[in-house]
Amino acid sequence: MWILGCDCNSKSVACTLLGSGEYIYTELLESTEKDTQDRFCELVDKFGVFLKDLEAVGNLPTVVYVELPIYMQNTKTTLSIAYVVGVVRVLCRQYGVDCKMVDNKTWKRVVVGKGNATKEEIMQYVLVLHNDIKSQDIADSICIAYYGLKEGRNEG
Repeated sequence: MWILGCDCNSKSVACTLLGSGEYIYTELLESTEKDTQDRFCELVDKFGVFLKDLEAVGNLPTVVYVELPIYMQNTKTTLSIAYVVGVVRVLCRQYGVDCKMVDNKTWKRVVVGKGNATKEEIMQYVLVLHNDIKSQDIADSICIAYYGLKEGRNEG
């Protein structure tokens, strides 16, 4: 079983693939575009290619866990994140992959042990498992993938 954890923001999608509970691969799909619409289109293309590449090597995930968009004070940013999450969900559907949403407090509580874990606590947790991680977004996607693994064991 392949599980993909995704952490989306207005400029990137951080992805972690787990296979049989083992950490396999991470990738940060970033947009360099300044314009919101151009950035959105670039992320659509990059995530679509990412799924296509996983499918080509037989690693298409069984299920994708995506962090629910968080509310930001800036409405434009909140909407941008929601659009990116929507793209991930639509592309997963096109590939026949189950996509489940998870609240950030839920995955933090289940994986890190505290629903209100700080960025530093999350990174500290991840570095114990994978000492080569530098990106906070990748650290979050690792935790989201591990959350998915735990949920899958509870359901199956």
